[in-house]
Amino acid sequence: SQNNTFSYCLQMESAQTLIQLIELTCNVTNAFTTAVFQANLINQTLVLKEFHSLSQGVNHGAIIRFGEGPIGKAAETEQPILKENFAGESSELKIYKKSEDLKGFIAIPIKKEKLLGVLIVDTKESYYFSLRIQKIVTEIANLIAPHLDNKFSSEDEVVLDHLPTHEL
Repeated sequence: SQNNTFSYCLQMESAQTLIQLIELTCNVTNAFTTAVFQANLINQTLVLKEFHSLSQGVNHGAIIRFGEGPIGKAAETEQPILKENFAGESSELKIYKKSEDLKGFIAIPIKKEKLLGVLIVDTKESYYFSLRIQKIVTEIANLIAPHLDNKFSSEDEVVLDHLPTHEL
């Protein structure tokens, strides 16, 4: 049971670090919304895991299929997606319940050996993200990677989750 308590504390610390990294990203980029989507490689979907937004219209249960919109495209290609002079409907991002007047958008895949998720940043402040900001957001995505507990990365891991555990 002490082992379970330790594991729980590590999970809470990791969740807090994830929130702090998202808030840092918001502050550095003057973001309207910064969000982390967790990848489910089996279902080929992204699930909104955590976000910080000035919008009241964020869809808290957002699920995006790989290849769907710019966020899904970043997951499918495992390449960053940058939308400057963003004229597209914010609805194509699939994270807002209502239209938002966005100017810039970036999606950065979060990877270790395989895709773990996607970090997204959008803004109403500027029509573009400088190369410096793009590099910083990419580095933050790398820092987020260890904090994405990816239970959906392979079928073997999902099967192992259902096996009984024996405490020592």
